[in-house]
Amino acid sequence: MSSPTIRHMRTIAKIKMAAKKPRDGKTHVVGHVFKDYAQRATVHGIPQTVGATKYCGQRFIWLVLLLGLAISLTIVVSVQMTDYYSYPTVINMAERPFDEDDFPAITFCDPPPLSPFSFLDNDDDDNDHVKIFSLLRTGPLAPHGCLHMRGAEEAERGECLLTHSQNSVRMKLIKCGWNKLQSKGVCDEFIYPTTTTEGSCLTLNSSRNSSNSVGQTLTFNIIIELDSSVTSIGQRDGIQIALHSNNEYPFPDVKEAHFIPANSSCIVKFEKTTRHSLGPPYKDMLGGRCLPDQEADQRSLYRYPHYSQKACQRECLVNFTSEQCGCRFYLDRGSEDLCSAGQTWHCLESSGQDFYGNKSTQCNCPSRCTRVEYETFVSCTPLTSIHASAPMVHLTFLQSGPLKMEIEQIPVYSVETILANIGGQIGLFMGFSIVSMVEILEVLAIMVLTLITPKVAQKVGKDKGKAIKEEDGKLEVEGGHDDHNV
Repeated sequence: MSSPTIRHMRTIAKIKMAAKKPRDGKTHVVGHVFKDYAQRATVHGIPQTVGATKYCGQRFIWLVLLLGLAISLTIVVSVQMTDYYSYPTVINMAERPFDEDDFPAITFCDPPPLSPFSFLDNDDDDNDHVKIFSLLRTGPLAPHGCLHMRGAEEAERGECLLTHSQNSVRMKLIKCGWNKLQSKGVCDEFIYPTTTTEGSCLTLNSSRNSSNSVGQTLTFNIIIELDSSVTSIGQRDGIQIALHSNNEYPFPDVKEAHFIPANSSCIVKFEKTTRHSLGPPYKDMLGGRCLPDQEADQRSLYRYPHYSQKACQRECLVNFTSEQCGCRFYLDRGSEDLCSAGQTWHCLESSGQDFYGNKSTQCNCPSRCTRVEYETFVSCTPLTSIHASAPMVHLTFLQSGPLKMEIEQIPVYSVETILANIGGQIGLFMGFSIVSMVEILEVLAIMVLTLITPKVAQKVGKDKGKAIKEEDGKLEVEGGHDDHNV
């Protein structure tokens, strides 16, 4: 007999012996199910590892190859997931047309003194002296009358400071209007008084504009007359302006405000930039955590109508100093008693320094995820041809161009992207697909049912016996052909 015939006879004998062996119950059937799956699996390499060998060492070589690919796949997927959970982002910048809603709110205030703020100490009426200190945003110098109110409570002296601040506004509106100057009565529709940390100011709310100038360059003109008297030591002759969002309470601090000298005509151009950052778990564009706009709108503050980072920080400061001193600074919002000038010097200054030194980090005041910024360019010329009894300021506000800048933070990975990346890596290394997953689930289901259901075990055993008989007949036919050829 030839060698092929001998090999076929040996294979037939092995199959018959395996069929005659006493079956090890359900466990033997489960093993047959697993081997049957391994021989027809769509996952690359498994049939070569479990099936019949064609050369010496084939199973070992494929087993080592599969283990190497599995380890490589694990490393690649681990790196991919680590990068995903670092939440990387990219920045998208786009220019969009400027419209009426993009016009800012504008706050006009008396400029703060250039010299350190001063208050008169009234502890000793016979020896009045000036105490110089630098409490942040202390406002204008208090009048001598508020400091020397004999028999008055400290809160009454504080109320005197607030009343004086409200009555000492040097600004008087003459004319204003959208796109052209109109009578003073028009100004009352969208300019209203506000009390800020710089004193009593005027704020233009451009959202009240009813000019219907869609598609046109929107400008705002205003003429302000200034009181010739100066109420504070070091007071500069002019006004201070600050541009901000319409839904943001004004905080016209020195860093963002612009000084406009008296008797000048100025053109104020601005550029609007809106930054849309992603909320948690992503870091915003500044590397911190921002508050989504919907949560910011729902987050209520006690002292301010709308949430902003500045308003939250200021409220945190006022809460701390009010708790320490039993009163609040007269320009801050709230219902507590107002501090007198003496209390401001003795308590508010020291507690404010303690707050910024130790307590400010406990405020939990994240910025809004949508931040609106206005970059301002001011050019002024002196008013030489106007003969007025008091200093005046003429201002024209307009956007510097027809476009605004939108900066948006976009995640590098979405759920769809990470699934596609990992699926591609698994398919590249192992040839694994959703069909392969279905096959594995099917085999696991059959194994479980085989172990717990006798009928399934019997059916699988019959199918196995039938497969052995078919293989036996096939090999016998092939052996007969080989003998005939010999």
